[in-house]
Amino acid sequence: MLRVSNPVLLALVTLLVLLAAVPAAGKRIDRELRESFPVAEGDRLDLRSGDGDVVVEPWEKSEIEIHVRYLGEHKTAGITSGPDDFEAEIEREGRTIRAVGREPGSGWSIGFVSSRVEEYRWTVRAPAWLPIDLDGEDGDVRVTGWRGPLDVRVDDGDVLLEDVAGDDLRLELEDGDLELRRFEGVVRASLDDGDVRLEECHGDFRFITEDGDLTARGGGGSLDVQTDDGDLRLLDMALERLGVRTEDGAVTATLTTLAPTVEVRTVDGDVELQLPAGASVRLDLRTDDGPIDVEAPGSDLTRADRRLTGTVGAGEGELRVETEDGSVDVKFSAR
Repeated sequence: MLRVSNPVLLALVTLLVLLAAVPAAGKRIDRELRESFPVAEGDRLDLRSGDGDVVVEPWEKSEIEIHVRYLGEHKTAGITSGPDDFEAEIEREGRTIRAVGREPGSGWSIGFVSSRVEEYRWTVRAPAWLPIDLDGEDGDVRVTGWRGPLDVRVDDGDVLLEDVAGDDLRLELEDGDLELRRFEGVVRASLDDGDVRLEECHGDFRFITEDGDLTARGGGGSLDVQTDDGDLRLLDMALERLGVRTEDGAVTATLTTLAPTVEVRTVDGDVELQLPAGASVRLDLRTDDGPIDVEAPGSDLTRADRRLTGTVGAGEGELRVETEDGSVDVKFSAR
């Protein structure tokens, strides 16, 4: 038999027993809201999307339309505080259109709370130049055809940007993946545990990640990556500059640029680089505990104390690689 001597603890146990005996109250929530406002240069959107998915699409009208759809079920039993229904506020405050979603179950409760969401989506249609500040939690984000500044922060959702261009794109993700397709412009992004995928992207890219991999195919420009445990795989990229800092990740890159500037530093990862025939670079390759292999017929190379230096072609570009426990393999494609 359970004996409780502390009066406060006894009261709490009694309350929990009573709450467990109370049947849960179920509530079907079906909400839909649509608002539109005229917009002009200088206006912006501030969207707090919560756990909802977000779709952003451009159109030719000089107005913004925001549509939010929520469908789900919310059950509670016992003491609750805060809204037990879905609420959304969409309004204009000066030059800012502000949209905020408040979901069931926010606040505190003692007892049983359960939510089952069948659909929760924000759809935004506006001129492609409109600046957007988006703050989400667990929902996915998809933006297509955009040209204005984007500032996107998401906790556990994935982010997909397709046919987007702009010089002011900032992204912050916790556990979600990031995918860019046919992007042109400037990207500054940070991720914790998500992967990054680039497809035919051109511009200036800077990524800071913790445990995610980065994969890119096609495209070019400048790419800077700082990661702890992620691998990098770059295929057929016309990069003028590549900078990589990684702890335990491997780096594999096939570059089509004749005179790139490449700097790779890793602790425990292998590095494999392939450049086109006719490439012109100066080499400085170092490793503490791994082999260095360079296939460059006719080049002037010098080996000494786990370091290889030299020149391939006229030495217009620069290739610097430093690793502690990994190997370094550099090849030049046949003509």
